[in-house]
Amino acid sequence: RTIENILINHLNRANYQEVRLPILERTELFHRSVGMNTDIVGKEMYTFTDRNDELISLRPEATASCMRALSNSGMLHHKCQKVWYCGPMFRRERPQKGRLRQFHQFGVECIGVPNLLADVELLSLTHTLWKTLPLQSDLRLEINFLASSETRQRFTDVFKLFLKANESKLDEDSVRRIDSNPLRVFDSKISSTQEVLTKAPTLADFYTPEETHDFSQIQKHLDHLEIPFVVQ
Repeated sequence: RTIENILINHLNRANYQEVRLPILERTELFHRSVGMNTDIVGKEMYTFTDRNDELISLRPEATASCMRALSNSGMLHHKCQKVWYCGPMFRRERPQKGRLRQFHQFGVECIGVPNLLADVELLSLTHTLWKTLPLQSDLRLEINFLASSETRQRFTDVFKLFLKANESKLDEDSVRRIDSNPLRVFDSKISSTQEVLTKAPTLADFYTPEETHDFSQIQKHLDHLEIPFVVQ
């Protein structure tokens, strides 16, 4: 409760408002938004059929629910929405250290701001929270820039060719992801796969001049705010 109060007070001062979301959602919401080929949808969701033969899932994350709620209420027609949420999420993962099938998550969404300063604001808020908790000395901010969907597609096409050329050196899960969700290969914790990825092309190689400029501006603002970071 102490941690939640700290988070809530900081976000209220930054003009973020609470949105409360249902724990149960139609499964199709996560199919559309998270993606059928992700591990979350493919392996980790608690899904069942209700009395009306409708597929229902316990929420594995909250962004999709948040966007659905704001859309249904007409709030996305307004200029900007800055909201936060807190509550239990569910993943059907093998219980292990640091992972629970029911876990609590606090999240923030800034919607309708076509400006990179929204990213800087969120990073600044997070940095302030780490200092207040205090966790700053135990954490490192790592940033990247996903760019446009067109840029990501150009990169993905080349990256898939690279993965196929090195398929024999990848772990089983990574091989399975080559065609379905190749960018998730970067999440692999297997040392042999990480060794291969050190020689992979990078998304930054495919940035347009405008995207390169935007990413450099984000870094410039973080430097101005004296927020240390590492580009990944």
